[in-house]
Amino acid sequence: MRSNDAEAPRGIITELRAALDAVPADEPRNYLRQSLQLLVPLVEQMHHRLQALDARLEALESGNH
Repeated sequence: MRSNDAEAPRGIITELRAALDAVPADEPRNYLRQSLQLLVPLVEQMHHRLQALDARLEALESGNH
């Protein structure tokens, strides 16, 4: 079940990247593209940190049993 939980954010990141690619660079509302360019890497970092914390929690829980 945890592997499914770990896969879900990747889908979201993929969707964010697709949304970023869908906005033309010369779009008058280019702020959307710029915002996504800043947000996607932050979401990826947060996802990796959550995965690391989840792994540490699993290790701690398995050590207590």
